Amino acid sequence: AEHQFALVVGLLTPWLLLAPLQAADAYHAETADGVVLLGLAGLWLLLQLAERRW
Repeated sequence: AEHQFALVVGLLTPWLLLAPLQAADAYHAETADGVVLLGLAGLWLLLQLAERRW
């Protein structure tokens, strides 16, 4: 289960980092800022889950 969780985190992390960059190209700067904050919040949530697992 821990290996599967690590795999999920490993797959989601690049997406969370790339999504705000793609959104910045597609939308206005204000919208991109919101997406970046959302991505950071998601990454923080994953880190919190990882700390609880291990």
